[in-house]
Amino acid sequence: MGEYYYIVNLDKKEYVAIVPVKFVEWLANENSKALFWLCCALTEGSGKYETLGRWAGDRIVVIGDYNPDFNKVMKGCRNITYDVVREIMDYAERVGIRELAEFMKDWLDTHHKFIVTSMLKDFT
Repeated sequence: MGEYYYIVNLDKKEYVAIVPVKFVEWLANENSKALFWLCCALTEGSGKYETLGRWAGDRIVVIGDYNPDFNKVMKGCRNITYDVVREIMDYAERVGIRELAEFMKDWLDTHHKFIVTSMLKDFT
């Protein structure tokens, strides 16, 4: 099956996994857009987007589920993937990045149930 990687904010105890992916798949995955969105230190503030720049300046790791510290790192983490994808989609629609907006909308339509019911849940 392979090792899957998650983006984890150690300070806020939150994580994002647009789809948990293997190492090589990370390089061509939408997780990089989410990471940029969360870590972007804006000079003018994020306006109506609660997740934009939310992780700027925080300690962040990308950790695989085979890592011996995975459960310790993920314990108590809250999944904010849905919120991040929804806000990226909204922003992309607002500024006219149609392809990105459509991708994020399709992702939400396809993965919302998956997020709620499976491996993308909050870790307790």
